[in-house]
Amino acid sequence: MLTGLVFFLMGLSGAIQDLYAVWAFRSGPGTAVYEAYLRWSPAGNYSRAFLIIAFAILLILHRSSSGSADRRTAVRMLSAIVIASIVGGIVGATTGPVISAKHWSAAAVLDSIELVLLLCALLRGVTASTMDRILWSCLTIYSFHSVLNVIWFSALVWLHIPGMWSPRPVEIALYTAATYLVVYGLVSYRLHLARRGVHVPGLLEMPTRPVPSLIG
Repeated sequence: MLTGLVFFLMGLSGAIQDLYAVWAFRSGPGTAVYEAYLRWSPAGNYSRAFLIIAFAILLILHRSSSGSADRRTAVRMLSAIVIASIVGGIVGATTGPVISAKHWSAAAVLDSIELVLLLCALLRGVTASTMDRILWSCLTIYSFHSVLNVIWFSALVWLHIPGMWSPRPVEIALYTAATYLVVYGLVSYRLHLARRGVHVPGLLEMPTRPVPSLIG
């Protein structure tokens, strides 16, 4: 539930911002739409970064995947991710418009924090069986996506600086699409198993089998 809600909010926010980006691009530099996009784009980026950071912390604090969360726990988790997203948006809005050296450096730092926390959550997922194999695999792939973000965002600091190498921004869209498609395939498979009532074990959980006995 928590993972689905977090990535739904991420997808909704990202879709709105990307549609706004298309509008701004078609309007062209110097237009009011273009300048407004540059002004408010950090708010969306920071909001999603803070959302994932809060999500990773909640995964680390989560006790067990056995049983369902009570209403009070669910409300607390929902409140935490919403508050984190709002705080991130406010922080991003106060940083000013997108400036390569400033914005991409901050984005690389936030993604580094995300990555460390997600790796801690994945380690806890193995040791405490707080997530099944497919969820663990999905978050591992997303963590790999964060690794690529750290590398690319750090290099984007040198964008438009003569004599300095910087990756093309379109490359971010390509590897993001590739990793998300793999995650989407795993999620679709997990949904298929859920509809059949198939139990998906934890990463180190052994399937239950009858124990042979010499007595009877």
